[in-house]
Amino acid sequence: MKLSHTLGISALMVGLCVPSAFAITKHYELGAGSFVSANSTDPGLVISTSINPGVSGTSFNLDDGQSSTFSFFQIWTTETTFNADDTVPQPISATLDFTDPTTGVTVKGVTFGGTLLLGQYGNVQWNGPVTVDVPGDRSFLVTLNNATFNAGFVGLSANGNSPTSGDDNNSNGATIRATVKQVSSVPDGASTAGMLGLAFLGLGALRQKLGV
Repeated sequence: MKLSHTLGISALMVGLCVPSAFAITKHYELGAGSFVSANSTDPGLVISTSINPGVSGTSFNLDDGQSSTFSFFQIWTTETTFNADDTVPQPISATLDFTDPTTGVTVKGVTFGGTLLLGQYGNVQWNGPVTVDVPGDRSFLVTLNNATFNAGFVGLSANGNSPTSGDDNNSNGATIRATVKQVSSVPDGASTAGMLGLAFLGLGALRQKLGV
């Protein structure tokens, strides 16, 4: 076999191996430092929140393009009706504490009271998704779901208690869920070198077999 053919096959082998070096599964894990900051006193709709106790220690692995969704916190109001000030959007922010990778991710939004015919409800709307770039490691997105809560007829349906995890858009409050989606990953140097080493070992074996 001609050397040019051998080199062509070699290039193909390296080309097949190198992309696999970049298809790296990344591990994600959450710590105990996640928190929410919201409007807790008048004026504005009074907001209560409670972090899901299962958030700390939540872990998962993602390849590029994959995502994971989990319950982050509950949101509700203790107000039974609202005035004009409660319809004015108030800032809210929610921060996820990642221990792997080591970073904090904050998503911002607004809360406000709304009306529909004779009904009233609380509302939370988020900006996002938030893009997180960890240099030399990975890039991922964090998104929180919009929700209505404590919807009631001729007033708000507020019982003053935290809703249970899993409640969503109901009269007792709502669950806010976080979605983490991996956009791209970067392998460490050892992984890349290892994959390229295997490619060239294969090249050597092929050359020996072909006698070139």
